[in-house]
Amino acid sequence: MPVRQSYQFNSPNGINKGGLILSHASDIKGFKNDNSSLPWMVDLNAQNLLQLGDTVAGGRSGIPLGVVPAGGFGVNQRTITGPITTSQIVDDCAIIIDSSAGAVTFNLIDASLCPGFILPIYRTSGANNINIVAFGAQTIDGQAILGIEIFRGTICLRSTGSNWLVIWKQSKCIPIFNDVNPTATNTGAISTISTLNTFLWGRPLHVTLSGSMQDSNGANEFMLVDFFIRFNGGADQRICQWSTNVVNDHKAFSGNGIYTPLIQGSQNIDLRWQRLGGAGTATIDVNDFIFMSAFEF
Repeated sequence: MPVRQSYQFNSPNGINKGGLILSHASDIKGFKNDNSSLPWMVDLNAQNLLQLGDTVAGGRSGIPLGVVPAGGFGVNQRTITGPITTSQIVDDCAIIIDSSAGAVTFNLIDASLCPGFILPIYRTSGANNINIVAFGAQTIDGQAILGIEIFRGTICLRSTGSNWLVIWKQSKCIPIFNDVNPTATNTGAISTISTLNTFLWGRPLHVTLSGSMQDSNGANEFMLVDFFIRFNGGADQRICQWSTNVVNDHKAFSGNGIYTPLIQGSQNIDLRWQRLGGAGTATIDVNDFIFMSAFEF
């Protein structure tokens, strides 16, 4: 027969008091006030996991705590395996998503049911899409759908009571321009080499541009070229410069900078250039190699 232990705590006036009851017996669980009409302060949920707070009919349950090794406690977690479309349940405190076998769509519950609730979501596989979908007309940091693009990536959401916020997400690297043999010409005005449309969070970007160009301008061998980055047709921001004084010689160049897009959402990133010095036409062709990427904080 399991040992039952009970401890009584009395307030100074001797009127308000509580009891602590610990036992393996099926009818005894957790901690509560000695008034039987009051809810449990520590309870066992339907999965037999310890939870803080009582299970309330028609509303959120208490906060479940999954038992972990060495006598500690960890929040209740659920693993979702694709392909599947599934929804958040009130007992979800951490979500692990395995999309190796197929895409996963995870629908959030109504944020008004859990104001202040924090939900971390972790991706274990790099294959297939993972989409987190807000409830009804609600949003996740202003977006109806949020993707987790990074292998072993994590995001952490918090309910405001009306929408969800992303309070933490992993940084990611974005390949902006990977065409090793672009084709473009320039005779003095700033013009666009290439454009990428991608989703950005509006957070700072560390942009890196590198490449190698060959001057093929014959006797007018001197050439000076500026490279720029531009967001959504805004102002051009110089990222690096290339120059050469040798006919038909390749010369490498590189540059980097920190840029912050003015908006969150899908936007155009332009790589642009301008011939500043020399005569004739500056040409990017099969003899030239250009790469540009960004690290989003």
